[in-house]
Amino acid sequence: MDQPGRPRESLAGHQRIADAIAAGDPDAAPQAMHDHVMLVSDVALLREQP
Repeated sequence: MDQPGRPRESLAGHQRIADAIAAGDPDAAPQAMHDHVMLVSDVALLREQP
């Protein structure tokens, strides 16, 4: 969350997930979750390893 723009991007991703679930959209909900997980996992891969 300390990367520039990360909090805004993360919040937007969570909002897309919530909106798709609230709309009952069976296609958009898993896609929004997938997109968010990919964003988060990309960041985790860039972290320094001990």
